[in-house]
Amino acid sequence: MKRLMKFGAVAATMLFSAGAAHAWLLQGNVRCADWSPVIGATVRVVSTDPNMPFNVTAVTDSTGRYTIHLLEQPACYHETLEGVNGGNGGYLEPVAAYYDFCTKDATTIERNWAIICPPPPPPPPGKEGKCWMTGGGQVQIRTGLHSYGGNVNPGCSPTAGEGGNWNHIAHDLNLHFQGRAIQVVRCGNVEGIPAGSTSPKTPYNFIEFTGTGRLVGINGNKASYPKVYFFGRVEDRAEPGSKGQRAVDAKDRYFLQVYSNPANPAGSTLLLVDQDGNPNTVDPVAVLNGNLQIHVTGCAKPRNASGSQSGDLDLSASSNVAEGRAWLGAVTPNPVATHAIFNFALPRATGVTLHVYDIGGRLASDVADDVMSAGSHSVDWDLRDDAGIKVSPGIYFVRLTVEGQTLSRTISVR
Repeated sequence: MKRLMKFGAVAATMLFSAGAAHAWLLQGNVRCADWSPVIGATVRVVSTDPNMPFNVTAVTDSTGRYTIHLLEQPACYHETLEGVNGGNGGYLEPVAAYYDFCTKDATTIERNWAIICPPPPPPPPGKEGKCWMTGGGQVQIRTGLHSYGGNVNPGCSPTAGEGGNWNHIAHDLNLHFQGRAIQVVRCGNVEGIPAGSTSPKTPYNFIEFTGTGRLVGINGNKASYPKVYFFGRVEDRAEPGSKGQRAVDAKDRYFLQVYSNPANPAGSTLLLVDQDGNPNTVDPVAVLNGNLQIHVTGCAKPRNASGSQSGDLDLSASSNVAEGRAWLGAVTPNPVATHAIFNFALPRATGVTLHVYDIGGRLASDVADDVMSAGSHSVDWDLRDDAGIKVSPGIYFVRLTVEGQTLSRTISVR
């Protein structure tokens, strides 16, 4: 996960005695607005006291991290980042495009940078790195158990369902996040593991996505944020994705940050799923159970004048039925507390199965399994499993199978 950029000098320069001991340490991260680390950025720190000469540069590593040892006596410094556009909108943090600070006690000083990076150069034709994603699962972090699931750019279409739907429930925090307008940032391969994924077979094993949505409290939590921003990363590392996967490095991984201020994501973080809990870094968490899958089917289809992809499913039931395809609408309401309505349409009389699965892939309810007539249908589900017991709160997947065609939706049960 990196943004490779040229930032001038690539070698640290130290203009002070090499044999001095250092009691103070300066460190931090340099990242782009999309949270990707900036590699090879040059951070310069100079003393503001002419009687204490100090002029040191350090270069960020593969994670965007830098470290500088300061003078062993108290001093004041001026820190800048070299090689980026000046303060005219190039900096998100710090907004002044520099840091001034002094050392008084023996301590570690943290100074992080967030900049507006230029877009990467376009890939060669046929190597655009397009992908989409489906899946769900659970992770366990310090704040407790989290459940999530949905899809991103279903069918590789940025227009279908506003780019997808992503639900996330923080059980111990009693928070429910729903991403409803999603864009893919990029897809690629995790360094250090084999490229691509095997089920389905794709040339990529990670996807990053961003967008807007809402964050609300559940189970007595009164929190309500009608519009929030988010950044997510999913790694489809191997099969099986988590449960049953013995190799730690082969477990699927998941990262999510939800925040209220796009100019200061770290300072306005409302929900974070990250290994070390640091909102300035992206450290996906190994999935506890469930599966995450990256797809590329449909991504190579030519674009038509409307901006959708040839062959993508329309949002219109009538258009799909007229072309001989089944159609599955959005679940209503979603999230749901008592009853859910599944709307679908069939091009002709045929056998239909409509099942609900939990995030672990287990069948929760056999809602319908019958021959149905052509046209529109609505089926009610009372949130009970086949034993008549109401299902637990969490993320579930609705799957409609018709003549070999499978359509799916995500539902959040409160």
